[in-house]
Amino acid sequence: MRGNLKYKFEKKIKMNKEESEVFTRRLDMIIKYRNEKIECENMTIRDLYFDDPHNEELKEEINGLEFSEKFRIRYYETEIENIRLEKVMKNGGKVCTIGTNITKEDAENILLGDIEYLVFSEKHILREFYLKMMCMLIEPKAIIRFNRIHVKDKERDLEICVDSEISASLNEKEILSEALKTVPVSEDGSCTVTVNHKRKLPEAIEYLIRSKENEGGDFQNQQSRMIF
Repeated sequence: MRGNLKYKFEKKIKMNKEESEVFTRRLDMIIKYRNEKIECENMTIRDLYFDDPHNEELKEEINGLEFSEKFRIRYYETEIENIRLEKVMKNGGKVCTIGTNITKEDAENILLGDIEYLVFSEKHILREFYLKMMCMLIEPKAIIRFNRIHVKDKERDLEICVDSEISASLNEKEILSEALKTVPVSEDGSCTVTVNHKRKLPEAIEYLIRSKENEGGDFQNQQSRMIF
């Protein structure tokens, strides 16, 4: 199955608040220049990550292993109907995300451990998720909440995400709750910039990220889990 997966190159950069403001202003200039060819959205996202009792997925992230994978439930706060179960795979400097939409009832059942029906799903990812929960004992671990500026240039097959106001919670059952309480993962207001691309980066984008490039892992996932 891996041979059919569509991996993209990924660069992750951690920036402090001042650096991110400069980056965002310069990115805005590029967006305005290519206005008719770029999509730009602002959203608030909650990710619920799963791991086994020994936190092997987190250890893989911290140790920077060549290949790693993790499951998450992703929920867009302004769209209660837009809930996804996703699998994120990393292979060297490349990343691939596959997933499927699930209902609010599905998400609630997963949190309660009522997952037997998933084994009969027509969707491979739901059957695989069921097997991981049963055989590897993966379970909900932490919620990460953040604001995202999502920029997509279809012509260049390029995506840029600027994630800010990153916070976390261990109250995994509150993933869909309006009353969710989270704790900031950093005191300096730092953010994460992620660049996914298949082709060579445009010079303007390469210039923006060159000085701060760091491919050391998933900062949101690492920080949110380690502060508890």
